[in-house]
Amino acid sequence: MSCAMSPCNSWQPHGRVLSRTLARAVSAWPRRDHVAGRMRKAFGRRCERCSRSMSKQHARRKQGESKRSRSSSLWRMDPFPPRRVSSRSFLPQLKVNHSKRWIAQRAALGLPDSAIALAERLLSAKSPGEVLTLGTKAVEALHTEVDQEQRSLRLGQIALSLQLLARQADGPRKAVILKDRRLAGMVESLKENAEELEVWILAAGSCALGRLASLSLGAAQATGPAHEALLACSQKKLSTFEVAQAALVLASLASVPERLASPVGRQLRESLVSTLELQSQELSPDACAHLAPALVKLRDQSAELAKGVAKRLGTGVSAVPPELLATAAKSLAALRQAPLQLMEATEQAMRRQIHLCTPRAVVYFASALSEGRGGVDAFKDFLMPAARSFILDFGCRDLCTLAECFVKASCSDPDFLADVAERLQRKVPEMGAHEVSVAFQVFAPVSYAVPQFFPAMAEKAKDLADELSPKQLTHTLQGLHSSRWADEQLLKALAARAQQLSHVLFGTHAVSVILALADAQHLDERLLRSLSETVLRSLDRDGWSMRSSSRSIL
Repeated sequence: MSCAMSPCNSWQPHGRVLSRTLARAVSAWPRRDHVAGRMRKAFGRRCERCSRSMSKQHARRKQGESKRSRSSSLWRMDPFPPRRVSSRSFLPQLKVNHSKRWIAQRAALGLPDSAIALAERLLSAKSPGEVLTLGTKAVEALHTEVDQEQRSLRLGQIALSLQLLARQADGPRKAVILKDRRLAGMVESLKENAEELEVWILAAGSCALGRLASLSLGAAQATGPAHEALLACSQKKLSTFEVAQAALVLASLASVPERLASPVGRQLRESLVSTLELQSQELSPDACAHLAPALVKLRDQSAELAKGVAKRLGTGVSAVPPELLATAAKSLAALRQAPLQLMEATEQAMRRQIHLCTPRAVVYFASALSEGRGGVDAFKDFLMPAARSFILDFGCRDLCTLAECFVKASCSDPDFLADVAERLQRKVPEMGAHEVSVAFQVFAPVSYAVPQFFPAMAEKAKDLADELSPKQLTHTLQGLHSSRWADEQLLKALAARAQQLSHVLFGTHAVSVILALADAQHLDERLLRSLSETVLRSLDRDGWSMRSSSRSIL
C-alpha cells in the first residue's frame, strides 16, 4: 500500500513523525510485540515507510548495532522534546554555582589568594570524609611546621574545613560527622593556637564553631571552650576586623545562646553592634542577608543596626540568592524593620527567581510578604503554585505557616487550603501545640472539605490541652467556634485550661474565650468570674475606671 492511501496521510507531517517515534519507543519496551499489535489496532493500517522504519529498528536492537542509547534515540526522534530532563544532569552545574558563590563569600571576608586556593581544594572533596582527612593532615603538619606563614595557612585550612563540615552536617550525615574523632582534634587545634590566628581565620573559625554548636547539645558542649577562646581573641583584635568579618563573628555569636550570655560574649556583642551600626552601609548585600537572622536573637539590643541592614539590603536584593534573601526578609519583618522599599524589592526578586526557590524559601517568602503586605498577585500567581509543587516536602510547621500566611495576606483560596489540610491530616500525630492551635483557626472555613481532619486534631488537642499557651488556647477556641465543631471532652479540657491561665490572659483573649465557651455552653459561673476579672484588670491598665460598676453587675 502506498503512503498516499495510508491513514497516516491525513495527519502528515506530524502524524508520520509521531508514528516513527512511537514505533521506536515500542522497540525499547518489554513485550513490544504485544504493544505493537495494540498500536496497529489504534492507528489502523500503517504505511510501508513506517513498517520499514520499525523493522530496521528491530534488527538493530537484536544485532546490537545501534550505537545510540534508548533515551538519546527517543530524545532525537521526538519532534516536541520534553522541557524537563533528569535532575541529575543539573547537579554538576548546581555544584559549580554553589562552589563559586561559597568562594566569593569567603573572598569578601578578606581571604588571601592562597586561602582561596585552599577553599577550592576543599570544595573539590567528594565526601565529608575527605574533608576530615585534609583537616587532619593540616593538624599533623602543625606539629612540625616552623614557618609562620605556613602555620597560618594550615590553621586557615582547619578553619575552612570545619566551616564546610558544619554545612555538610546540617542533614542526614550529621550524626556521622559529629561523632568522628578527627573533628574533635581539629577543634582542639584551633583552641590551642587561638592567639596566633589571623582575623580571617578568627572569623571563619567562629562561624564554623557557632554553626556546629547549633546542631546539637553535645556539639555545643564539645566546641564551647574553643569558641570561647576564639571570641576572646576576636575582642582583642576587633580594631583590625573588616566590617564583613565583624558581621560574621556577630552572626556566629548570636547562634549560640550560651556564648551570647557569657561575660566574653556580652562584651564582644556590645562592641560589634556599636561598630556595625556606624559602618552598616559598608556591608555587602550578601553580608547583610547573613547578619539579619542573628539580629532576631539580639532583638532590642540591635534596633538601629537592623534599620541600617534593612536599608542596605534593599539596595542590593538582586545580588542575594533566593533562600538567603527569603531568610533575611523574614527576619527583618519579624523585627518590624522591613521598609516598603525592601519588601517591594523582595517581591520582585521572588517573582524573577521563583524557579530557584527551595521549600524553605517558599515558606520564608510567604511569611515575609504577609507581614510586609505583599501583593495579592505574588501569592496567587507565584507562591501558591510553588507551594503546591512542594506540598509533599513540607513539614507540619511549614504547612501551618503557609496556610496562616495566605490567610493573613487575604489570599485564602478554599481549594488551596483544602489541599494543605488534606496533606496535614496525615501528619496529625507529629503536630505540637502551636500547629494544632494554628490549624484549628486557619482551616475552620474549609473543615467541610476534609471531614476527618478536625476529629483527628481534636483527639490530638486533648493530649496537648495542658501545654497550650494563652494565645494558643484562644486560637484553638476561636477555631472550634468558627467551624461549629463540638467535642465535649475537648471543650471541658480547654475550659479547665482557661481557668488555669485566667490570670495571665490578655483582655482581648479573655473576651474571645468567653464568647467561644458561652456559644458552646461550657462557661460556668466560676470561670466567667475569673475571666471577667481579667478583662477588668486589662481595662484598668488602659485607664478605664469601670471596676466598681462592673462588680455590681457581676
